[in-house]
Amino acid sequence: MTASEAEMALAVKDAEIARLRSLIDRDRTGLAQALVLCLGVVRSYGWMASEEGEWGCYGWDERTEKAFREEVDRAFDEIATTATDALRESGRRAFEAFHPDLAKRK
Repeated sequence: MTASEAEMALAVKDAEIARLRSLIDRDRTGLAQALVLCLGVVRSYGWMASEEGEWGCYGWDERTEKAFREEVDRAFDEIATTATDALRESGRRAFEAFHPDLAKRK
């Protein structure tokens, strides 16, 4: 291998490293956004842990264990949906990065 061929091979590898680092940065950004969304869901249900016993729009006669469990279930569903969507998008970006020829076919 000549010096110019080695330089060319090194440049190709450097370009691939830069591309993959860019992918990691985009993925971190996407996953960070998903965590922010999850945090927003948790905060929106913060009234459930209120020390003042505040139940938002629930009247006294509606403050039951069943109602509380349903609210917790909704909160967990929102978090699970947000996390699932973010992980799916992360996987799509990774697939496209490592298999650009297959990703273009879709």
